[in-house]
Amino acid sequence: MAGVVIFIVVTFWLELYAVNRNYAQDKSLMLQNNQLNKDYFDKVLFLNNEIQDLKTKIEVLRARNSYLK
Repeated sequence: MAGVVIFIVVTFWLELYAVNRNYAQDKSLMLQNNQLNKDYFDKVLFLNNEIQDLKTKIEVLRARNSYLK
């Protein structure tokens, strides 16, 4: 009977350790994913701003040169 109790306790502690280790790995992956998403959206915002600047420049050129219309 004592062997069964010891087996259950040891199994419980091993599972608890495995869950804790998996949580740490998941947290690390989540932080990496968050950083990748932040970098991606920062780049998208930067490129959208560049596109807006180019559109504005094109509109100014069209306004100055009637043959571009």
